[in-house]
Amino acid sequence: MKSLDIRFAFSVIDRLTRPVNAARQGAGGLSESLKKTQAAINDLDKQSKPLTACAIACKKPRARLTRRAVLWKG
Repeated sequence: MKSLDIRFAFSVIDRLTRPVNAARQGAGGLSESLKKTQAAINDLDKQSKPLTACAIACKKPRARLTRRAVLWKG
């Protein structure tokens, strides 16, 4: 009779803790996914800095040329 009580108690404990364990594992997966996403964002940010600098450098001469063309036509 005692072994039946013990099995029942373990069964109840297992049923109660199963959702908690599943949530914990899911949170761990989510955490890992967020870390990978943040690393990818940082990598893209590093890659975009030279392009941004180039775009800024190209805008200045283009603006000067546009002003000169307007003055030339004007």
